[in-house]
Amino acid sequence: MRYEVELRRPDPDNQRTGTSWRAIRRVLPDGSARPLAFDRLEAAHAYARKMTPGQARVVAVERDGWRRVVDEVET
Repeated sequence: MRYEVELRRPDPDNQRTGTSWRAIRRVLPDGSARPLAFDRLEAAHAYARKMTPGQARVVAVERDGWRRVVDEVET
């Protein structure tokens, strides 16, 4: 399992009520982009706290790709 930080983005179709969350991606030296992933929950939350409050969340990503939002104690 790994942890990723997602940023809140307004939905272009409905900017008042709709929002979507997108993983922060980093560009590798070969030009490809991959999600910014953390092995430890604490590290992911420390990174998310650097963002504007309410604009980032941490998700746990399982091996099969299933994603779920986790809090500081992973509940």
